[in-house]
Amino acid sequence: MRTVYIDWNPLFQSFSLSTHASSLLYAALNAIIILSFLNLISHIKRVAIIFVLLLAIIISIEATLAIAFSSQVTLGLFSSIIETNKHEALGAIRMYAGIAIPLIIVTSIVLYLAYRELKSRKPYILASILFIIAGFGICYGSVYLLMDESQRRKVPEELRISPLMHFYSVLGVRLPLLTNVGFASVIYCQEMYRFRTELAKPKTLPQEISFFTTSNSPNTIFVVMGESSLQTHYSLYGYNLPTTPFLDSLKNADRLSYYNAVSPASITRDALGLSLSFATPLDRQPLLNNKNAVALANDAGYESYWISNQDKIGMHDSYIGLIASYADTSCFFNFQKDDLELIPIIEKLYNPKIKQIFFIHLKGSHLEYKEKYDKADCRVLTNDFNTTLDYDRTIHHSDRVIGLLYNTIVNKLDTKVASSSLVFYFSDHGEIINKGHGFLDKDMDQFMIPFVVIPYNDTIDTNRIIDKYLVDGRLNTTNFNYILSEVMGYKISEKGIEKAKNDGLYYYHVDGKTYLFNDIKK
Repeated sequence: MRTVYIDWNPLFQSFSLSTHASSLLYAALNAIIILSFLNLISHIKRVAIIFVLLLAIIISIEATLAIAFSSQVTLGLFSSIIETNKHEALGAIRMYAGIAIPLIIVTSIVLYLAYRELKSRKPYILASILFIIAGFGICYGSVYLLMDESQRRKVPEELRISPLMHFYSVLGVRLPLLTNVGFASVIYCQEMYRFRTELAKPKTLPQEISFFTTSNSPNTIFVVMGESSLQTHYSLYGYNLPTTPFLDSLKNADRLSYYNAVSPASITRDALGLSLSFATPLDRQPLLNNKNAVALANDAGYESYWISNQDKIGMHDSYIGLIASYADTSCFFNFQKDDLELIPIIEKLYNPKIKQIFFIHLKGSHLEYKEKYDKADCRVLTNDFNTTLDYDRTIHHSDRVIGLLYNTIVNKLDTKVASSSLVFYFSDHGEIINKGHGFLDKDMDQFMIPFVVIPYNDTIDTNRIIDKYLVDGRLNTTNFNYILSEVMGYKISEKGIEKAKNDGLYYYHVDGKTYLFNDIKK
């Protein structure tokens, strides 16, 4: 799973040709490719109609994204669709059924009529194949001619590292219908094949990390992972509505620390995969080669728990599933519980006499927002004219979850056994409110997240640890695994810290490329 770092992104380039002329050219080429492909599948015996209907669904999904979000099917979005849970899938269908269903009906009718006409004619198989090859060739050739010399010099290296990613980045943007999904599906299958083949390999510590058995680590660690939570809508961070009264109260009592944080990716599979391992936006291979956060905790003597309000995805099927599989105990509640209901479950598992770590994955603020809060949140946030009200209530609900965890477990630790605890709270990624996340837009809202640390009876200087990983006052949670490692007793070399800080300059986007945060749209 090596990251391909391509500075040149054709989606954001200007061209000497007029925009309309180039758009018409690529639209015509895209139409020729689709018709040629339709002609090929129309002459497949017995199952042709199945492929035609599948083609109609794919085109309808792509058209829905274009209409609703002015976006395309990206590699990250395709991966999320494949790995999504039933709850989120049904939510998306409900939200955009008004656009998608008419498109599917119209597209299916048009393609069926075309299929019936093509089926009755001579196949012209070779001609169709040549048209497809010519369409891709003309598109690629026109793009190549418009590259400057520095961009052309990078092409051989990109082709050497990943030919599929190179052609996907060049052709997918200009020939979005069918081409994007085609390349994304092949790249995803290739990635998951490598993922599965390397699972059995032994995991090691990076060279810059070692373990100190004499460390004074907290007795209990809670790693609370929110979902789609935007930092700028927290009153803790200065938002004008009281969305986080509990966190605000701890801030006023000087009992927490919070940081200006960003996520390393805008979709859950990538963001948590990078936050809970030594993988980075520049190199994702450590997810498979090195020990992840749960494995590190096990080695440090912690009894580990993975408590998730999201669906279980097998260790062989996803990054998060792999990380969760290392926990001594795991529970998945498939979106069936309120996040508040997770706390009594954790309370039953809590034992102050042994070292424990809890990884708690909330459903948080994911679309659809109305399902993520209750009447108590409505009583506090009542401004019905606020277009972000539903979203703000989900953040208030997550604040209550943290408050319940603190007041029922953390703040009632058994002082007779000198228990100490540390709560980390951060979100997997941010949110473009009422739109979602995982879009190719260079929009900072997809990445701006809260990062909160709540110590209790703890002697470790967590602020000193975190400060080492700040770059221009910003923390990238791709470095969370380093921070957690230090808290649990691991020592990071100066070389490792400098590497981590450099990694924190970047984010991994849904097109499979790495970009600098300093270049993102503010």
